[in-house]
Amino acid sequence: MLNDLKQYHNLGTPNYFFQLLKSVHDSENSKWSLDDLNSLFFNRVVDGNHIFDGCIDLAIRISILENNGEYYTVNEDFYDSLNSVNQMKDKFVQFLFISLKDENSFHSIFQSQYLSYDIIYKSFQINNSAFGFKFKNFRQLLIDFGAITTHPTVEFNSYILNSRFKKLFDKTILPEIKKRKIGIDEFKKSIEKQQIYGEEAEKFVMEFETKRLSNKEIDWVAQYIVNEGYDIASYNEIESIFNYNLKIKHYI
Repeated sequence: MLNDLKQYHNLGTPNYFFQLLKSVHDSENSKWSLDDLNSLFFNRVVDGNHIFDGCIDLAIRISILENNGEYYTVNEDFYDSLNSVNQMKDKFVQFLFISLKDENSFHSIFQSQYLSYDIIYKSFQINNSAFGFKFKNFRQLLIDFGAITTHPTVEFNSYILNSRFKKLFDKTILPEIKKRKIGIDEFKKSIEKQQIYGEEAEKFVMEFETKRLSNKEIDWVAQYIVNEGYDIASYNEIESIFNYNLKIKHYI
């Protein structure tokens, strides 16, 4: 999907999609064709943009807009999120992540090579080079919807995943990252055994730390990043961060 969408100049902003979806939803007696949807913002400027070439295509691809064979309607699961722009933004990111979780092009961006874990902000850090020029419109979409924000340390040239979406990311994207981090060609039996032992040790530490800190959230960094230098980010005390490094080598 992202490879198809990279041809577009603009994939949309929260205000654009809020106005679009409210217009379609609130006019229940109207029948919206593709031409009707595209003409809705003709000669209009939203968030400084007047070109909306990729927005409708994106909305259809991630199933926010559905086609009944002739006309388009708003996905019913989106109805309760149209009370405010902020509610709509969160729902949009959910639909986006779920739609992209199996996409190879998406995982070419969110892969271990470009990901790290920021202990200070307790979230993922993704290098700007992951997007390159090819996916700059997708990067802008994530920024506009608040899914990622520019890292406060400019020298890092990276972005931080909004902690508000971390659980969503863990549930939808993380399992695929884990599956893809080990190349099939390099999957030797001896390495497989070593990895199993390593994961068992990490599970033990995760359970121990969760109980010790009364279910405070502990980050199992090694699940999604193999070159961070430690496996589990935990705490000496409730507010004192430290890292568990089990000295287990992960092979990719």
